[in-house]
Amino acid sequence: MKPKNGKTPVMQLKLYDIMVGRNMTVAQLAKATGLTEAGLYMMLNRNPRAIRLDTLGKICSGLDIDPNTLLELRHVEVSK
Repeated sequence: MKPKNGKTPVMQLKLYDIMVGRNMTVAQLAKATGLTEAGLYMMLNRNPRAIRLDTLGKICSGLDIDPNTLLELRHVEVSK
């Protein structure tokens, strides 16, 4: 994707914000999705460069949300 007005598009995972809004723990999310707590912690504590589509599907299904709620496209300044 080309930078827009000198800004680069970046997908942001809003999983942490959703979990806080629902007062949900990682253990509860792991149980709801079938994903491991370790894998979820890695997604929450790091900015993952890639997430498998089936993982996104499990998270969306476990939280009863669609991908538009989980992901946000932002345009950020890139320093040279």
